[in-house]
Amino acid sequence: MERQANTGWHPADIKAALAKKGWTFYSLSRHLGHKNANSAAAVIQKPWPVVQKLIGEIICIDPAEIWPDRYNTDGSPIGCVRRSYPKIREVGNSKSAAVA
Repeated sequence: MERQANTGWHPADIKAALAKKGWTFYSLSRHLGHKNANSAAAVIQKPWPVVQKLIGEIICIDPAEIWPDRYNTDGSPIGCVRRSYPKIREVGNSKSAAVA
């Protein structure tokens, strides 16, 4: 007998849990300010930590419980790298710099 990977909740269960709270993937997309009406539905197919966290907050379930294959044991998303950008010197108006 092959052991299947724990892939978490079925998409229909996630959709139903959202519906019980009065949300749809469409309303999530709009809440996030996306132009594509169903962009939040992409979370079903691929990891998207921001949307996963929002769904978890809405249905009061830890996202790691909904998508256990997308989270480390410490609760951090798998494969997400925080990017650090160099500080960019603030550029002011050249006229005000000359006056000062």
